[in-house]
Amino acid sequence: MSERAKKVRSFALVALIGVLALPALRAETYLVSSTFAGDTRYAVQKLFDGNDDDLCWAATASNLIQNWQDRWLQNGGTIPAGTPNGMVTQIAYSTDVFATFVNNWTNAGGESYIGMQWWYTDSYTYLADSSELKPGATGGAYWIDLGLDKDEIFSHTDLYNDEMPVEASLFTDWLDDLVGMNYLAALGIFTNAGDAHAIPVWGYEMVDDTLTGIWISDSDSGVESNFLVDVYWDNSFNGWLLGDAHTSNPDVTYTGWFVGDMDMFVLPMVPEPSLVALILGVLVLGRVVLLRRRVRGA
Repeated sequence: MSERAKKVRSFALVALIGVLALPALRAETYLVSSTFAGDTRYAVQKLFDGNDDDLCWAATASNLIQNWQDRWLQNGGTIPAGTPNGMVTQIAYSTDVFATFVNNWTNAGGESYIGMQWWYTDSYTYLADSSELKPGATGGAYWIDLGLDKDEIFSHTDLYNDEMPVEASLFTDWLDDLVGMNYLAALGIFTNAGDAHAIPVWGYEMVDDTLTGIWISDSDSGVESNFLVDVYWDNSFNGWLLGDAHTSNPDVTYTGWFVGDMDMFVLPMVPEPSLVALILGVLVLGRVVLLRRRVRGA
């Protein structure tokens, strides 16, 4: 073997050892505790039949509402009589919640927070040139007894601004709050061509403290699951760009879309006050009995 070949071989060996010595990059997934990867419960799909084509905002709100109502029941609460919940009495959709939106709202764009306001309170924010209630529409205000304020059930933040810089960490901070507090969140995504879309976001993926993906469901995707979409910060664009979708359908992609804004919904996650009072009453009674036993045994 020539001296040159020995040097090349030696260099390659050193390089290989160096690569092997590098710490392995590990992807860490963080999801709100009430869902999981591939979860089909909160991923209603539009029919695109002329009645729901532009109701992505309502589909997003429907997924969040169904998730919250499931959690409410799991925490010992009850669903008010007449509140749509669960799987299909109207077979066209996977949840009665979304069917209720389609039946009551015109087929036009809107904001997910309006759907949440309508569902939980006795009023909602009117937006011009947006979806509106159909004549003779019924429903809404299903959770009015909770006494929620329509303007205090959500916090809005802009994650892209073409006129001033936005910190990259703003999005990661909101995602951390989402998972850490088990909140609900709707994401607004956009294209430079003016397309706008609403999706629920259920968590995120990090690699070495760098945000690399978000877990979403999408009423337009035809993929009924909670799936991962690549996301990365672009310094020249000054925003978070979306990329490949990790699904079994190769046609689902988010290349050309960017993250525009996010609405975080803060709703109570405990049973109804009457049930809480009952539980507290039982605890107090138990303490009184215990104290009496202690006195008798003295």
